[in-house]
Amino acid sequence: MQKQSKRVCSMLVLSLLALSMLPLMVKSSTGTILINTTTAPSTSQNVPAGGTINLYFGGVTFSGGQFYLLLSKDGFSQVSSGDVQYSPTFDVADLRASAVKTVDSYKIGYNWVNGSIPKDIAGGKYYIKAFDGATTAVAVTDIYITVIASFEVTPTSGPGGQGLTLKGYAFTASNYVNLTYNDPVQGKNVTITTTMLLTDSLGRFTYTMNAPDLGQALPAGDNPIASNTITFYAKDNKSQVTYAKPYAEYKRGLLQVDTKKPTMGLFGNNTLFTAGALLIEKGVGKTIILAGQYFSPVSAVTILWDAVTQIGSKAANQTGFFNITVTIPVTGLGSHKILFKDAKINFFINITIVQSMILSPTKGPVGTTVTATGYGFHPRTASTVWNVTLWWDWGDSEALVWVLTDTAGSFTTTFKAPHAAGGDHTVTPIENGTAIYVAEATFTITPTLVVMPSTFPNDGRIVNATGTGFDPDDDWFFYIDNHMIAGDDEDFEIASNGDIVIEFVAAYFSPGLHSVSAIREDFESPYEVEAYGLFNVTGAVDTAILQKLDAINATATDAKTAAESAEAAAMEAKEAADAAAANALDAKNVATDAKNIATDAKTAATDAKAAATAAQSAATDAKTAATAAQTAAAGAQSTASGISTAAYGAMGLSLVAAIAAILAVIQLQRKVAG
Repeated sequence: MQKQSKRVCSMLVLSLLALSMLPLMVKSSTGTILINTTTAPSTSQNVPAGGTINLYFGGVTFSGGQFYLLLSKDGFSQVSSGDVQYSPTFDVADLRASAVKTVDSYKIGYNWVNGSIPKDIAGGKYYIKAFDGATTAVAVTDIYITVIASFEVTPTSGPGGQGLTLKGYAFTASNYVNLTYNDPVQGKNVTITTTMLLTDSLGRFTYTMNAPDLGQALPAGDNPIASNTITFYAKDNKSQVTYAKPYAEYKRGLLQVDTKKPTMGLFGNNTLFTAGALLIEKGVGKTIILAGQYFSPVSAVTILWDAVTQIGSKAANQTGFFNITVTIPVTGLGSHKILFKDAKINFFINITIVQSMILSPTKGPVGTTVTATGYGFHPRTASTVWNVTLWWDWGDSEALVWVLTDTAGSFTTTFKAPHAAGGDHTVTPIENGTAIYVAEATFTITPTLVVMPSTFPNDGRIVNATGTGFDPDDDWFFYIDNHMIAGDDEDFEIASNGDIVIEFVAAYFSPGLHSVSAIREDFESPYEVEAYGLFNVTGAVDTAILQKLDAINATATDAKTAAESAEAAAMEAKEAADAAAANALDAKNVATDAKNIATDAKTAATDAKAAATAAQSAATDAKTAATAAQTAAAGAQSTASGISTAAYGAMGLSLVAAIAAILAVIQLQRKVAG
């Protein structure tokens, strides 16, 4: 018994020692977390769902090296069922450091952790706990926070008509919310929904809409960007609490008009680009860049000339930006309006239209036919005629053509691109010999290369590649079959009018197609062929074949001519035989009728015999013609030995047909004579 009692005592002592050592073996955080203060106690506060809270850990002891934060419905110093982690994991060393570190969106350091609580939670009371690896004990706030509803509008700024999302969190669960907004221009509240929205089990709701378009624009001139504030309201139908959020709606303006850009922000409505630093002068057919900002994205922005003629249409994006290049239509001189029309507003600017001339095409080689159309010149009247002379490179005094304006002050004429050096050249229209109104246009001469003759054998002759339209101020490289033969102005000289002649010897070329080409030296862009010409080189065999073909062609032509003559003679013989047959028939009829009158019959028989004799003579002539045709055909056959069997067959059939026709005539004549 005594031994057993000692054994029991020993076990009790060991158990007490184990219990005394338990807190040292289990990891936990202990102490109180303070809210927005370093001195206890904390003050209870309301925090919107998703709002920021500042936690002080100066009185908290950690046994682990890391921790994270939990939201809890109770303040017990333990992890309870339903507690939810909402923060990332932090290092205790960062918390104690005398520096601030950012972990995700949280700021940690100097014993503080500052950051937001979740949005997707129900409203009510919550404690915050710090968990560092064990559930035995955790640090917890000394007081709860009350999560209240929050309301947001995204995005928070932009144009009228932009898509918006209105969201609510932690409103009364499964209850109704009423949405409205304040129109600062009209000075009134507007109901957004005719029926109230129902929240979910966490008190959340989402509503999408377009931002109300207040139809506002900046005033005329160069202005800083400005906005109107629209306030959105969400009212909890049960608590009767209303939450508000602002939306900054920017006023419309232009970012660019042609080359003009604002220095302060945007050009406003009714800005005049007709004088001073903002002067924009454009001609008919010219283009102009138009870029707008904060226009409505609900419908396309329509661009109208003088508020009537549509010259463009472009949809603004969700930030209200658009960019478009339009062409000036046919119109008169002076100030004209450009109207920008979107879903809610008419926005105007003014520019000045001046004389203009359009060339078509705008580039080509020497000799290109160019159509010039002018607008905005003096109109022809009953008493005054206006003559426009087109000058090539005004100042060099080379007149191209002259033309009279019409009653609208326009003209259309054509001219040939003159023999000039390559590159850009100005074409200037001058009215009645004065330069009061000047509208220049540019035509670009492009280079050409021509090889003459284009076909030749390897016989050692000198061949010329003639070029026009080359720019003598540029460096050029010339190639034959992609092998350079000359480069820059050290090897050749381009005439001032852009002409160049390149000589090469017709030798050692392989039979077939070859090329001579020119490349301009331009280090700002890849090389490209500017001009080229093609030529064909024939070999010795090719030349003999060509000569034989030429001879055969000549012989065939002669044979064809002879056959055609024979055919014509045969046709004439047939016509004569037909005529003789007709005469014989008439004689027979006369003889029949003359049975009752013997004297007249004898005379008719004598006439018939004479007609038969004439027919026989005609047939003899036809036979002679056929013999001549046969002789000509035989000659053609002899000389056209290179002609194909099909060709001989065709001529033979033609001859047989002619002889058959003659024989038919002879038979007919025999019948008549008999």
